[in-house]
Amino acid sequence: MGAAVGGVFGGFLNDRIGYKKVIWISMLAAVFPALYFFMAENISFVSIAALFMAGFFLQAAHPCSVVWCQRFLPDNPNLASGMMLGLSFGLGGVGAALTAVAAEYIGLSLALACTVLTLVVGAVIVYTIPECPAVARDVIQSE
Repeated sequence: MGAAVGGVFGGFLNDRIGYKKVIWISMLAAVFPALYFFMAENISFVSIAALFMAGFFLQAAHPCSVVWCQRFLPDNPNLASGMMLGLSFGLGGVGAALTAVAAEYIGLSLALACTVLTLVVGAVIVYTIPECPAVARDVIQSE
């Protein structure tokens, strides 16, 4: 439920403040609710609310990332959409397998908590990428 609401809200914010800001802010905002849920000892109203908020913030970044990719590939918006969806689900499957292997050695809660580090790294990467896709095209054409 949180992911569905977050996707709609992320798309709305994308039109107001821009895709890059929505992506890195939502990734950082997802860190604490996700950590709380993964490390919770029992299921309670607070842990379910944390799960809702983690899903909300994580999914808020997704429509923005598709639009951003379409701006980098303006002549191929369908390719950009397919690439973003394929990479998200494909890499998610690889991440799930790696998390499962880690869970066998360090335990499920700690393995899931370690996956939150990817949010921090991703937010830093997004923050450092140039906002204007024309800059990226100019760099590619000059090479």
